[in-house]
Amino acid sequence: MTCPFCDKKSENAVFARSEQALAVYNISPLLPGHSLIIPKRHVRTIYELSDSEYEDMVFFMRDVSGLLRKAYKAEGINWTLQEGEAAGQTVSHLHFHLIPRYSGDFADAGDWYPKLQDHLNIDSAQRPKLTDPQIKETVEWLREKTRAAKLWK
Repeated sequence: MTCPFCDKKSENAVFARSEQALAVYNISPLLPGHSLIIPKRHVRTIYELSDSEYEDMVFFMRDVSGLLRKAYKAEGINWTLQEGEAAGQTVSHLHFHLIPRYSGDFADAGDWYPKLQDHLNIDSAQRPKLTDPQIKETVEWLREKTRAAKLWK
């Protein structure tokens, strides 16, 4: 099976990059701004990262989280990692979800996780994908903000 994050087509959704990681807009966002942070090198688990990759990813996630909070005027943000099939990982390339949050976006603040779990099958009718023009528009908008924040290496 080929990795969708290693596929060259995924470059269309990249809006920020560090030395060793990429910020990718989710093609089927749970909420506006839902993005993924992935290492450039294909690894399945956080334990496979080198110390420098791990450090780069953590600092990059912090910076991208700040960018997303500001861009989407979010009140908070969820960082989540599903590592391993038992934890809900469906793509075997390490990735963190960054999900901007707002008061009242779900009936209960913790309802985002069951919703994410319900929508793990990205090809299901319950999880509509953005169209190519929608992705392009969103990513171009985020890239403008990224360049201003100097998050493009």
